[in-house]
Amino acid sequence: MFRRFFVALGALSWLATESLAAEPAGVANRASAGCDQESTALGKAACTLASGLTGADEALVVAVTAPGTERLSLPATSLQRLAQLVAAQLGPRAYASSEPLSARDAAHRANPGRGLVYLTAALYRDRLDVSADVYLGAGHFWKRVRSPGLRLAAHGFATSPLDAELRALFPPIPLVVTRIDKVTLAERDVVALACGDIRGDGSREIATVGRKTVQVGRFEHGHFAARASLNWADFSAIAATPLREPIAAATVAIPGTLWVGLSDRADALELSGALSVEHVWHGLMPWPGGGCTRRAGLGYEGLAR
Repeated sequence: MFRRFFVALGALSWLATESLAAEPAGVANRASAGCDQESTALGKAACTLASGLTGADEALVVAVTAPGTERLSLPATSLQRLAQLVAAQLGPRAYASSEPLSARDAAHRANPGRGLVYLTAALYRDRLDVSADVYLGAGHFWKRVRSPGLRLAAHGFATSPLDAELRALFPPIPLVVTRIDKVTLAERDVVALACGDIRGDGSREIATVGRKTVQVGRFEHGHFAARASLNWADFSAIAATPLREPIAAATVAIPGTLWVGLSDRADALELSGALSVEHVWHGLMPWPGGGCTRRAGLGYEGLAR
């Protein structure tokens, strides 16, 4: 009799444990599904962040733009709306700051008993990244008296693709040339040029392929400012049959990858954004747009492979 009682009690205890363990996964799935239904980039980021933050349902929410020259600053209205959306997701007692604040000012304005959620937003050409730091007090009143101030309790991160509203913040790319900028190059025997996202960070740079070096940089104040440089002689031998009039090719195969080739040299190179050699192809020339062509006699086949 007692054995049956304990077996039944153990089965009920196991079922209760399984139901409690399964509930958080269901909550996460519901939160993820709800965030996918958000129609704006700010709303999706706010929903994703709030679903992963705990203990901040009464906190002050502050949103600022992440520092850095490669990002575009969000306007104050967008930052305020992001803070409002996160506060609304956290709970009815959470409240948003009406202006961006530094971390020091936000900590002074926040109530230690309610906490602080500090949002840092970074806007790129293709996405919105938002990180969240949750700062909470020591606990109940007397603990906060003995240990005043806020302490980092949790961290969250969310990324979302841009919508039409945030994409409109970027200046339009002109499709018609309205002016011609002339610049001087440090190397006079440049044979090929390429332009694209060479570093893989969303910004465009220019690659020059000369008879001695390969350089990557930008045009600044009428001059070419090289960010990185590579010497052909260090990575490729002289071609067995160099052409009297050299030809070269350069193409940004994918963001962060540069292909270069020169008829003076036996090998073509696959380079990273920092111009480190990732791969060497013998007897080939990169074909702009994809593929390559092989050496044939005193020249190249002219057939893309």
